[in-house]
Parts: sequence; C-alpha cells; structure tokens
Amino acid sequence: MREIKFRALLEFEDGFKLMLNPVIVSPGMIGFDYQLIQDALKGTKYSLEDDGVHWADEDHFDKMYDLLSGEDWFWAEDVEPMQYTGLKDKSGEGEELYHKDLIVNSSRNGGKPHIVEWSEWYAGWVGVYGGLEYLISTELHEIKKVGNIYENPELHEY
Repeated sequence: MREIKFRALLEFEDGFKLMLNPVIVSPGMIGFDYQLIQDALKGTKYSLEDDGVHWADEDHFDKMYDLLSGEDWFWAEDVEPMQYTGLKDKSGEGEELYHKDLIVNSSRNGGKPHIVEWSEWYAGWVGVYGGLEYLISTELHEIKKVGNIYENPELHEY
C-alpha cells in the first residue's frame, strides 16, 4: 500500500523559503511539528539563539513571528502542499518524488527537467514537458530528481 504523506512550502515576504513535512493536513489548515520547524531554521538568519532572535534585517512579518512563538498551524492558503507520489527516483538513495518536483528523464526531452503532476487522463503521476505527459511509474529507471519548481525555479522552463 502506498504511503500517504505531504510536504509543504512556507514562503515568506522576503523570499525566504522553508520546506517541511506537515504532520496534519486538514480542510483549510496545515499543522507542523514545532521542533521540526526550529530544527529547519537552524543555520538560517531566523535561527533562535540563547539571547533571542537574530534578524538579518528589521523586517518582521506575522508568519515568521508565528513560527518562532510556537505557532504550528497555518491556513492552507499560506502554504503550498505537495503530495508524495509513492515513487522514488533511480538515484542511489532513491529520493522520494513529490507533486511539483522537477525530474530529468534520460530518454526524454534531451535531459531537460519535467514537472511531476497528477494526470486525470492517466489516473497517475506523470512527467510534464512541452505540453506532453507520460507515466513516470513506467520509467523510474530513467528518472532522476533535480529539485522542485519552488526552490529551483531556474530549472523550470515551461
């Protein structure tokens, strides 16, 4: 049976992006584990220090305040959820493939990235490029994950 899970992108007003796996996805709300949020922020300009928060700039916004003050629920419109496809790429680690990931298929489109999308037509996860789509489950031995459209927009041409 396929594991059902999501990841979600929190994007802040200054362009800072944080990709996390939510623990609960419910109608209109998405919940995160507070400790995972804090761990993900370590090493960034938003990390917590012993004497408080050190900001790289003075711009303060509600979403980051919520993260640092223990808020772990967000309105669904404030995040971009991406569902796990149940598939892994051909890399040695077998990276998990999620909706909106960018993949390269060595046998298609000259090695240019394709977007992972759900297809009603195929009733399955597909790679999309140039208006064409193909079932990725039948070509996993050719597929390598190279990023996603949110964190690697420079790879996305379509």
